[in-house]
Amino acid sequence: MFVSARKSSIQYVGSNLISKGLAAFAQLYAVYVFTKTQTQDDAALIFLLLGYAIWFQMLEFGLCQTLQNKFNSRDISSSRLIRVLLAHYVIMVIVALLVSSNSYLAEILLPSSIIENNLTGVKAFSVGAALLIVASSNTVIQRVLLVINRGSLGNILIISQACIAILGLFVFQNILEPDLILGVLIYLAPQILVYIPLLIIFTIKLNKRRSEKNLLSYKNIIYEAVGFSGIGFLSILFLGSDYYFAAHYLDADEIVSYYLVSRIFFISYVVYYGFVVHKSRRLSAFRYQSKIKGALRIFWVASFVGLLSVGCVYSLAALLNTYGVFDFITHGVRVSQSMLFIGFLYFMVRVVRDGALVIIGALNQKLLLYQAYLIEVVFGLSAMYLLVPNYKEIGIFYALLMACLLSFLFIATRTRRYTKNITTNKYA
Repeated sequence: MFVSARKSSIQYVGSNLISKGLAAFAQLYAVYVFTKTQTQDDAALIFLLLGYAIWFQMLEFGLCQTLQNKFNSRDISSSRLIRVLLAHYVIMVIVALLVSSNSYLAEILLPSSIIENNLTGVKAFSVGAALLIVASSNTVIQRVLLVINRGSLGNILIISQACIAILGLFVFQNILEPDLILGVLIYLAPQILVYIPLLIIFTIKLNKRRSEKNLLSYKNIIYEAVGFSGIGFLSILFLGSDYYFAAHYLDADEIVSYYLVSRIFFISYVVYYGFVVHKSRRLSAFRYQSKIKGALRIFWVASFVGLLSVGCVYSLAALLNTYGVFDFITHGVRVSQSMLFIGFLYFMVRVVRDGALVIIGALNQKLLLYQAYLIEVVFGLSAMYLLVPNYKEIGIFYALLMACLLSFLFIATRTRRYTKNITTNKYA
């Protein structure tokens, strides 16, 4: 049984690396295609849309962590899990239709100069936002697949999505007209299309199953999700705020270079984040001491993997930048070595911060999550407000770095006594 579980973990992590690696390549290829086929202003608009994608993930409403924890504790059945997922998907489709029918969201997120002078860009932004809203359900689907031990299927879906997007971008660049709205549709639609067959299968299986016993009602699930949705709101508000400040304070070429550096380090993110999410998915089902010991073990291993991957990505990126590879990808937009270095420092901090927060969520420590994210929101947004107008994209990285470091130090301080107790018991 242990060998089987270990083999399953290796298969998941391996397929996760392939899927997220392909997704990262698709993002870099999108930079190449859009900077080649669109004006610099339109390309920057697309990258702002993609940067705002994390804000649309707020619409998962805390369901990911709630469904994971309650399924692990056997409070809900797999049938109820799927029903909640399908209901969420339908709601997201309705919201997306409303967003695509007007420009209200674009007017909130974009500066007035774009709203007044680029009507086509505003329409493309609204259409893209609608697609990303529907795609926010993918986060819930992926988590459901993970907790029912079908995580590798989720990775196959991501691989399919990335391959279709890459193929579509190739056709768009070489055969089709360089229409902005068409480009957005070609790049983002696969995020929805590849999940539709799975949703159909879920619906069919649900209709064939008999009702199963559930300890929690839908009302209780919603109540639990509200707690985590507040946490998710704070987290995503902080992590997506960089693109709001980029939209209002950065020039088009600065937006492109900031987006590119973020996507480069995303490669390291996928290495450790998938690992820590997968390994911590069962923590809430363990007894207290086993939870703490398991959490510490996962944190240290994930931190080692993450720090190593960030260091490797930075070394390779700095070398490629020296030889002008990023100038080629962006068709002339410069990426400074200093921005790569501050991005490297930020993502080093993100490694330990992300690992700690994922584990805390798996342990259902809502209060500690709220406190950590509140520190990031208050300090991070204040620092961006002060730094970005003068230091541009480097100022964004500095603000993110300091906020994440403060958050992690707070978590480390609060959890030190638990670690000391476990260590004392181990060697007593």
